[in-house]
Amino acid sequence: MLYRSELKFQILHLGLILFCLPMAFPSLETTFIVIQFGLVFPLYLFLSLYATSAYALCLMCVYVLLLVLVPMGMPGSIIGWMTMLCAGYFFGVSLIKEELVTLGNIKPFLYLTLFSCLWIILQNHRNGFSQELLSNYFQASSINTVPLLMVCSVNLYCAIYYYTGCIVQNRDDTVINKYKLLYALLLVAILTTVLFGFRSGSLLFVLVPLIVWESLKIRRKVIRNIVLFLFVGLGFLSINNIYNLVANFFLPGRSEIVSLVGDLSEDTLRYDRIGEFWSVAGLSKLDFDVWSSHFSVSAMSDFTASLFPLSLLFFIPALSMLKLIGYLNSAARLPALIIMVSTLSSLLISILQPDFYSMFTFFAITSMVFFGEKRGVPLQHQLKSIK
Repeated sequence: MLYRSELKFQILHLGLILFCLPMAFPSLETTFIVIQFGLVFPLYLFLSLYATSAYALCLMCVYVLLLVLVPMGMPGSIIGWMTMLCAGYFFGVSLIKEELVTLGNIKPFLYLTLFSCLWIILQNHRNGFSQELLSNYFQASSINTVPLLMVCSVNLYCAIYYYTGCIVQNRDDTVINKYKLLYALLLVAILTTVLFGFRSGSLLFVLVPLIVWESLKIRRKVIRNIVLFLFVGLGFLSINNIYNLVANFFLPGRSEIVSLVGDLSEDTLRYDRIGEFWSVAGLSKLDFDVWSSHFSVSAMSDFTASLFPLSLLFFIPALSMLKLIGYLNSAARLPALIIMVSTLSSLLISILQPDFYSMFTFFAITSMVFFGEKRGVPLQHQLKSIK
């Protein structure tokens, strides 16, 4: 049993590493994707079936059904998103149930992510960040893959770090209270988000002050208030930049938020194809060729629409995030806030990008919290209210 668990985790680790390799070998990206979704992740899913729950078995039944529909033209993207849902679910469960699976064990993947993204930055710095070269760097993906991988890795790291270390408090002692890797991930994530203009990762800038605040572990009220004042002052000075960020996020090239109302009525938003795909998927459940020609920019939306209403069941573990609200009146309020923001960040990216990894991180975090709360994690935080 132990050998199987270790083998299963190593296979998952290989699947995650394959997300990084296209950065060093962009011409082989398609090959890596085929290996990932055609061999590595399916093998991980079927090895995870032993001693599983009825809910997980239901997920795998849907996955197998989608594979059966491939000869009928089922789009590979739908199968890929379902693969990420199942893999994220199994990984999140194993973080709670299996002592072998810890945050420390995926550090090789995280370090490889760091170095791969820094390599991309160095390569493109030499080319003056040419838009033409950036757009053609990868074989199948866009350059958004770089900041997306970094931001979602930060989300995954933070959620596991603070949930298993600050709320469960009985896992992965080799990582708890060590911030070096966390700060390295944050620094490179901020760098890639800014350099590549990755607006979908904007919640990273909400996450950073929370992490800094928590890592200071300030106990004296006077010092805590001074630091809070500095954060508020910095936010006030940056309000104009935040205003422009929000405006450009919805309407690239526009500088006034008031124009948003008019453009909404004219259906000129760049995400109008999301609603279009919902209409197409609702009216043509078996016309897969039509689906392929109407996919929008949203992975989560397209995936939900294609399998609606069955897809609503996939979000059952996500409801457990509401339980974290109970920690806001406790000593674990900051870790709980960090976990919630991390989850929301991965969800936002999966809604705004046609991506796989963000969906993996979202479902991994939500299933981890779901099983952690279900098994009754220590309640000392709920009993220790900060006066």
